[in-house]
Amino acid sequence: MDYELCKKLKDLGFPQEDFGYTGRHHHKQGDVCYKPTLSELIEACGEQDKKYDANFFLVFAYKDAWYAGYESGSNDPFTPYQVSGKTPEESVANLWIEINKDAVKE
Repeated sequence: MDYELCKKLKDLGFPQEDFGYTGRHHHKQGDVCYKPTLSELIEACGEQDKKYDANFFLVFAYKDAWYAGYESGSNDPFTPYQVSGKTPEESVANLWIEINKDAVKE
């Protein structure tokens, strides 16, 4: 996961772990952004299940991309969100960003 994606997570309030230098942080121009694991990202997105009344959260690969989303059981199987990324981590990070992007505006 690159710095820009980690910075978006940080700016939207994704928890920043402070374990000193663990190799799971990006450092750029004096800014430090935590690079969460796939498990941490899935856990954070899983907390949104109740908020969106989703049946379940899923991550899957199709052709050259990874997708993350919620299945709501409605006619549109991936409501309210479905996003993609180059890796499972990127797709789940993008899903968390999509879910939480309006929190900054409130």
